[in-house]
Amino acid sequence: MAPVVNADDFRSVKLPKGTWVDELGNKYEGGREVKIDAPLERLPYFKKM
Repeated sequence: MAPVVNADDFRSVKLPKGTWVDELGNKYEGGREVKIDAPLERLPYFKKM
């Protein structure tokens, strides 16, 4: 977990290999690190496809 404490914060997330989708429907290819927008009103999460 990496809590967000600033309103205009971004987070780097390391995704394991595979295809992942976030709660907004955006797809990511795993096996790398991605930078996501994480404002205070958003709770980002990923599901493996």
